Amino acid sequence: MKVAHNSIWCYLFFTIVIAYALKGLLYPTGTISIAIALVELLICSFYLIKTVFFRKRAYIVNSLLLIIGVVTLSYLISHKSVLSTIFGRISTFTFFREFAGAVLAFFPLYYFSAKGLVKANLLKALFVVIFVVSIFSYFYQTNTLLETRSKTTEYITSNYAYAFVYLCPFIGLFKNKISSIPFFAIAIAMSMLSAKRGTILGVAVLVVVYIWYLFIKSKHKIFIGFILALLLIVAWHYILDYYLDNPYLQTRLEATLEGRSSRRDVILIYIFRSFINSSLFQLIFGHGFASTVGEAGNYAHNDWIEFLYDFGIVGLGCYMSFYFFFVKLIKNIPNQYKLSMIMILVALFLSSLYSMAFFSNESSYSFMLLGYILGMNRYNNSVTTNTSSIEHYIK
Repeated sequence: MKVAHNSIWCYLFFTIVIAYALKGLLYPTGTISIAIALVELLICSFYLIKTVFFRKRAYIVNSLLLIIGVVTLSYLISHKSVLSTIFGRISTFTFFREFAGAVLAFFPLYYFSAKGLVKANLLKALFVVIFVVSIFSYFYQTNTLLETRSKTTEYITSNYAYAFVYLCPFIGLFKNKISSIPFFAIAIAMSMLSAKRGTILGVAVLVVVYIWYLFIKSKHKIFIGFILALLLIVAWHYILDYYLDNPYLQTRLEATLEGRSSRRDVILIYIFRSFINSSLFQLIFGHGFASTVGEAGNYAHNDWIEFLYDFGIVGLGCYMSFYFFFVKLIKNIPNQYKLSMIMILVALFLSSLYSMAFFSNESSYSFMLLGYILGMNRYNNSVTTNTSSIEHYIK
């Protein structure tokens, strides 16, 4: 009865995730989407609490709990609005909601998988649905932005394209590697369409990681190498052709090569210098939630500097522990999940350097996958332990 009850909540959560992804397509954004997001966060919070009572949690789970505790406490005791020299006075709740929507998504998947409720095919089905919805959502978001901007421009960048970076690690779950080609092809196309330099870099590196992993694990390296080389040549032809026909993309990539990165380097240096000159208390515990906006007029667009300035050395230490235990975990994770784990690490780490992985709702997809893998690992270990105990009892 308890298993059936958990199964209902599992399917309900998946339905809510899909429903929220359909905002703007199936229904207008606003009251309905906010209500769905609130229900999703409540479910995530409920399973976070249930996870706290798990015995022998993985160290990386404890790191996530520490990060959530530090960020939440800082948000609760900090000012609920900050004055930006660029945007004026803004509410910090939006920033906190992005964080909660991203990281808390880990816990339902972790709990359901640890109970053996999420099968691989169910998760793959969720991925396919979200992937297809994300394509339409990208065009919806882009058209919405164009309507609010000057009619004189036909080019625009949409942050929603980052969703494809965080969805790519799901491709590592597919045993049939041929099926990965259309997903990667679409992800590359969407990143190029978006002209978001971070998205292009993220997808490109993930494709390289995927190919590298398949190559070193393959017993037929010459054949695999030939096929991959052929696919890369074809892909390069279309990418180059699109690049030459898109002056806006050329301008953005050339600006990056010349060291012009939307002044983010200037903001990062300014925030870091400001932190160095802080009081001892601020060095240890930070300046408070979203304080970078008040200091530099904008967010750091770098998780490491954001954590350091807002939450101090304590917050940065918790954040660093997440990646430390992540790398250690990859060494011990079953081979069937190793590729996806490496891709999750790459997606989150890269985004943390030039964007904000922990403060972006789109990264919830990678956190869901991480929760699934760790939950399945816990479930498989518990089954093995129980089987060994039964065999020992029979003997």
